[in-house]
Amino acid sequence: MKLAIEIVDAFTQDPFSGNPAAVCFVPADTQLPDNMLTAIAREMNLSETAFVQPLPKHTAAVPLFSLRWFTPTVEVNLCGHATLATAHALLSTQHAGFEITGDVITFQTLSGELYVKRHGKLLQLDFPQGTPQPTKIEADVLHTLVEALGITEQAVMNTSFCARTRKLVLEVGHVDDVLRCKPDFRKLMGVSFDTDVRGVIVTTSGLKGSSQYDGLYDFVSRYFAPWNGIDEDPVTGTKPVISDYG
Repeated sequence: MKLAIEIVDAFTQDPFSGNPAAVCFVPADTQLPDNMLTAIAREMNLSETAFVQPLPKHTAAVPLFSLRWFTPTVEVNLCGHATLATAHALLSTQHAGFEITGDVITFQTLSGELYVKRHGKLLQLDFPQGTPQPTKIEADVLHTLVEALGITEQAVMNTSFCARTRKLVLEVGHVDDVLRCKPDFRKLMGVSFDTDVRGVIVTTSGLKGSSQYDGLYDFVSRYFAPWNGIDEDPVTGTKPVISDYG
């Protein structure tokens, strides 16, 4: 069996930058077991590999696909940059059986139906929104967490957790606090959270401070998810809602 696979750099127009994702085109009449999908994702060795497959009602005018995302170790419920990469690959390459003439692509996913709309050379994504809530981290857990991240407890200003995505957000006081993170991923996976955390985001405002990034960005973030086989995701994306695919 031969499968077409493309690697797309999302959130950038420069090769070998941005956030790369692999897009695997699975023909409509092909059934692949999950262990094979995981093995392909492990071989790609990127934060996510997207598997896209035409659904029975798919037509070029009304594009309808199944979409699944795998890290090198597990399947995940949602991935933004790999969805953008998939839409770009579908519209740019036009593999047999995957043709698209319509302007709205519908993906059936573990997070429900997701839509990508084409506006000329721009793509607009419509995603479910998480609702992070302020959360208190016990002192001993926080101590272990910041030690694993390579920052200080004094740097952490606020903490919040999104139950839907299982992401923990640490807001720190300075861009340099984000940049100086040097995670020990073994220690990070050993932190005894009182809930099921699958990713940690360290973030801060990019509008003040003394680092080289001050004033250039609204916020600066880094994302760590060793629980999902991703030590650090390359980028969370700038201007993630609309992207040029031309």
